[in-house]
Amino acid sequence: MSECKISADEIIGMGKTIESLMEKIRILEEENKIIQAEWTMCDRACKMWNKRSEKLKKVLYKITVQTKDDDIFKLANDAVENYYD
Repeated sequence: MSECKISADEIIGMGKTIESLMEKIRILEEENKIIQAEWTMCDRACKMWNKRSEKLKKVLYKITVQTKDDDIFKLANDAVENYYD
């Protein structure tokens, strides 16, 4: 398994993307417009990002597959593309 080699700017950018994703999900959760499974996956994604986990890509990808919300899809998809390309 190859390690991700990313710059400090990319790390900051990825962190901001994850924060945006989490904020959007918190808002939807407060409005009762999000299913618990999505929240759990995104919460795990945030924790994994904090640990720079390789598993993060799989969780973010799963979010893009399962979500019905366009904003969540875009944020999670952007995170996968920006961090792992």
